[in-house]
Amino acid sequence: MSLPYPVIYMVNAVLFIAPVVILSLQLPRRTHYWLRVTLAFLVLFVELSLQFPDAWFHSTLSSMAAMSLYFTLVIVILVLTVLFCNETSIWAASFCAVVGYTVENLGAGTAELVGILIRHLHVIPLLGHEYARTVVCCTLVVAVFAIVVRRGVHLQSLSLNPSKMNVLLVFGAVLINIVFDLAIKYARAFNLPQGFSMLFRIVELAICVYVIVMEFEILYNRQLLLDAATTERMMRDRERQYQLSKENIEAINIKAHDIRHQIRHLHDGKDGIAVGREALADIARQVNIYDSTVKTGNEALDTILTEKSLVGEQEQITLSCIVDGKSLGFMSPTDLYALFGNALDNAFEAVRQIDDPELRNISLLVRVTAGMVSIHMENYYAGTVIFEEGMPQTTKKDRLNHGFGTKSMRIIVGRYGGTMTMGTDDETFYLNILIPIPRA
Repeated sequence: MSLPYPVIYMVNAVLFIAPVVILSLQLPRRTHYWLRVTLAFLVLFVELSLQFPDAWFHSTLSSMAAMSLYFTLVIVILVLTVLFCNETSIWAASFCAVVGYTVENLGAGTAELVGILIRHLHVIPLLGHEYARTVVCCTLVVAVFAIVVRRGVHLQSLSLNPSKMNVLLVFGAVLINIVFDLAIKYARAFNLPQGFSMLFRIVELAICVYVIVMEFEILYNRQLLLDAATTERMMRDRERQYQLSKENIEAINIKAHDIRHQIRHLHDGKDGIAVGREALADIARQVNIYDSTVKTGNEALDTILTEKSLVGEQEQITLSCIVDGKSLGFMSPTDLYALFGNALDNAFEAVRQIDDPELRNISLLVRVTAGMVSIHMENYYAGTVIFEEGMPQTTKKDRLNHGFGTKSMRIIVGRYGGTMTMGTDDETFYLNILIPIPRA
C-alpha cells in the first residue's frame, strides 16, 4: 500500500528541515522563532510537491536541468529558512543548509541501502516499506547528528568572515550532493543490477560522511582561530589593565602617604582642630590598607598581588602570599600579570561562593626548586568542579564566551617551556605550575 503524496512530501520536508533547525538552534533566534520555522516548513512542503515521482523521467520537467534546479531550490529554501528564522550571515546559513541537506541524503541513502539488503528478506517487515524504511533510517541518522551537535559543535566561529577556501569547499559540497542525487535517480530509472546499485549507494554514503566531517573540520579550525584571537585580545586587555593598575596603585599609595601625615597633624591638635584618638586610629587603619603594597621583588607581581589584596580586604577574602618575585624576572611583565591575574580571578570567583569566613582564603607560594620556578596556589571551593582534558570547565552558562582565561594561562606557561596542572583534593582546588629557569 502506497502512502498519499501529501504525506510523502510532508515527511520529506520534515527530514530536510530537521537537521538544519538542530544545527541553527545555536544561532541567535528571531522573534516568533517556531512560527517562522513552521512557515519555512510549509514553503519547503510546497516546493517538494511541485513534482511527482512517477513523472520524473517521463516529461520535460524530468530533464537533468529541471532536477538540478529542483535540488538547488531545496538548498536555497534551507538557506533562506536559516536567514528567516535566525539573525545570522549568509555564510552561516549556507553552512547549516549544506550540512542539513547532506544529513538528509545520508539518512535517505542508508534507507535505500537497507532496502537493497532486505529486499528478498522478510525478517523486518516494517522496513520493507520504502517510506517506513526512510523515516526510520533518517530519524536514526538525525538523532545521532543531534547528539553530536549538542555535545561538540559550536557555530560561534561562523561569525568570522569565511576564507575563499571555506566558500569553495561549501559550494563543492553542494555540487557533490546535487550530482549524486541526479546520478542516483537516473541509476534507479535504468534498473541497474543490485550489486551496482549497492556499490553506488555505499560510495554515496561515504561521500556524505566525508562532506559532513569536512564541514565540521572547517568549523573546528575556525573555532581554533576564534579562540586564538579571543585569547590574544584578552592578553592585550591584560597589558592595558596592568599599566592602569600600576598607575592607580602608585596614585593610591601617594594619597595614603599624604593622608597619614594629615592624620598626625590632626593628632597633634594644631590649628585648633581636635579629633578623638579612637577615630584617628580607625582612619589610620583604613589608610594603611591602601598603603600596604605587596613587595615581592617583581614589579608586575607587586601590582597584581596588591590589586587583589585590596579586593580581598573589601570582600573579606584573605590572600596569603609567600612569593619570590625575583625568580620570575625572566618572564615579561605582561605575561606575569596575565598568568597570575587569571589564576587569582578564578580563585576569587570560587571563594566568593563560600559563606564560611574561615574558608574564604587563598594561598599562593612561589619558590625556586631544582632549577625551576614552582608556583602553587590553592583555595577552597563550593559545589563540583568538572574537568575536561585536565582543565576545569567554566561554571557560567555562556560557555562559548568564557573559559579563555585558563586557556591563556596554558599558552603563557607553554611559551616558557613549563607545565601546568589543576585538580581538587578534599574541597580544595589547587594549581601547580613548573617553569624552567633559563640559563644565563
